[in-house]
Amino acid sequence: MACKVSLQSSLATLIAISVANSGNGSVQVAGRCIAYVRPATRIPSALLHVVPMPAWEQRKLGELFFESNERSSSMEILSVSVAKGIYPASESDRDTNPGASLVNYKVVHKGDVVYNSMRMWQGAVGSSDYDGIVSPAYVVARPTIELDSTCFGYLLKRPEMLYKYLCDSQGNSKDTQTLKYDRFADIEATMPANLEEQRAISACLESVDHLITLHQRKRLSIRQRSPVWS
Repeated sequence: MACKVSLQSSLATLIAISVANSGNGSVQVAGRCIAYVRPATRIPSALLHVVPMPAWEQRKLGELFFESNERSSSMEILSVSVAKGIYPASESDRDTNPGASLVNYKVVHKGDVVYNSMRMWQGAVGSSDYDGIVSPAYVVARPTIELDSTCFGYLLKRPEMLYKYLCDSQGNSKDTQTLKYDRFADIEATMPANLEEQRAISACLESVDHLITLHQRKRLSIRQRSPVWS
């Protein structure tokens, strides 16, 4: 989930419209993708006739997740960042040596949502593809119902959600703003209620992420080979 919102939104919109016009029976998928990114892209109303908008529902995050305080010191250490989401700390470019004691580290299972309480308003949140442990400074939110956690990893990074985190964080300055779980749990999110719909959105946006990664690598390769782009 390392993509920038503006680029991701634009690509998702193009993919969705392309799918809608392909005549292959995938119009509903296009509608889900456009609806999902619409708050960030402000798609002109003239385009909305292309696909049907699915019905979503408002749910408090506390109805979907509970705070897990399971502890362990014998699993792989994970990190959470705005750019990379959740990833093994061993893959970090920075020194992530936690010191001698891991006794209070929190357990993360695949499908859990993890966020950095002091950087949540910046988007330091994601769904985990790994089993491992994270610093006690992080919050581990475990699903209470069956849902597509990858979809919610994207949902929790939407611009309107980041604004809600900022409003509900506590602290004297942005550098000390902390979003505690009880406030996170009280935040409302607009979500697709149907599990298949969630999975369709995940598949679309993961494809977008893959495209972005390929273009970034291609651009880097061109820069390295051509002094004109240096």
